[in-house]
Amino acid sequence: MKEEDVDFFITVNAQLFDMHKEISEMSKKKPDNAINKFKLTYINKIVENANKILGENFKPFNDFELFDEDDLPTNSDITIMLSQYQNAMEKFRCNNIMEGYGRNWVWVVDGKVSDIETASPSTKYKYR
Repeated sequence: MKEEDVDFFITVNAQLFDMHKEISEMSKKKPDNAINKFKLTYINKIVENANKILGENFKPFNDFELFDEDDLPTNSDITIMLSQYQNAMEKFRCNNIMEGYGRNWVWVVDGKVSDIETASPSTKYKYR
């Protein structure tokens, strides 16, 4: 990874987290309601960017690219998929960080320990 890849990851991961939170709230109230096209456009942009980061090795489902705008998914459909993407992004992050010299966790950039700090890895995923 390069430093700009880390920045891109942080941005997309934050967008994914926030969108999942918003759609989850909607899903609790009306799980079977279809999402509107405006929201779906931005959800698809987040998923598209996550796919760029995750590549074939980390994508949660190799046969899923984007939600179909002609067959609007429900709030619960989107919540389920965004949850899978959150897990995939965390697995990706855990595979690209390591414990730094000061016992802080940092990103690995260009194969080396960087000074870009991050949270400790999830115990759910195997890491270096």
